[in-house]
Amino acid sequence: MLRKAFMRVFSAHPIETIAACTGLFMIVLGVALGTQHGWVWFWGQVSAVFGASLATLAVVWTVRMRTTETRVAANIDVLARQLETSISQIHKSVKSGRDEQLPPSVYLAQLEQCIDNLIGVSHELGEITGRPMPYDVIEMMTTRHTLQIEAHLAEGKPAPERRLVTETDSCPSCKQTVEFQIGNQPGDSAKPTCEHCGQRFHAHRSTSGSIFLRLPGASQFTRAVSVSCPVCASKIPANIDQAKQHSEARFCFSCGAKVSIDPVSHACTLISKQDKLAGRFDAAGVFHCEKCGEPASVLTSNINGTFGICRKDDALVVLPAAAAQGSPKTDAA
Repeated sequence: MLRKAFMRVFSAHPIETIAACTGLFMIVLGVALGTQHGWVWFWGQVSAVFGASLATLAVVWTVRMRTTETRVAANIDVLARQLETSISQIHKSVKSGRDEQLPPSVYLAQLEQCIDNLIGVSHELGEITGRPMPYDVIEMMTTRHTLQIEAHLAEGKPAPERRLVTETDSCPSCKQTVEFQIGNQPGDSAKPTCEHCGQRFHAHRSTSGSIFLRLPGASQFTRAVSVSCPVCASKIPANIDQAKQHSEARFCFSCGAKVSIDPVSHACTLISKQDKLAGRFDAAGVFHCEKCGEPASVLTSNINGTFGICRKDDALVVLPAAAAQGSPKTDAA
């Protein structure tokens, strides 16, 4: 049994094991020479001290490596579950869309969310393995915009008109206020130049319509995080864009609270506590808020129901799964 345990440790940490064995040998040698006198005794003490130091360093390094391996294994296990969930959701969304069990706007929104999750997980794997992942923010936003156009076409609506608009934000280099032009549709991007410092930077419009900026260089990606709701303590999963300098707002699917998540520290703070609003699908398959009647932006649809955001009431809109089964289906392909 001891031999098997030794071989298992040696195969995992050969250098550390050799160093530890060498240190133990030097300690034994030092103890043996310590029974002598003169220079033999002196070199025996030196051998014992060096042997103890070498053995201690080997043990500390081995424990540190095992801790790192355990932490990396736990991260990979979480990422594997997220990949499994995203892939399963893609299969379910495609099947439900093909069988017309869900309106096009819902299953296309599900695919859009799965793409965000897959890109975030891929970036996490790239950070763990040290290999750059072949994804770019512009490519990600273009894919999102394509899905939104498909949703409009599937619902029989014309795609929104793209035009240039003037936006104002802080330069990511000098932090001075700068004006620039960018398209009005999600996925649009521009590369303006700061009028104060002369630095060129990338500007992108997210799916929610907000603008985020980053300096040229390695692309920043979304990071999958999970924070605790400050009201009900439920877990709030979120894909946080690392290129943003400002906190991002999210809604708790359990209690409906609106929270703010810091993109760096991932600290979660309460913005407002409000009840969830009821939602419904109309005959065309568009998700509406029951309170104001305005269309709601669909976030996701799962076994618990369909979740969206009402921009007018600034609240979470929910249609439970049991109620969704009786909602009308659209005839759009």
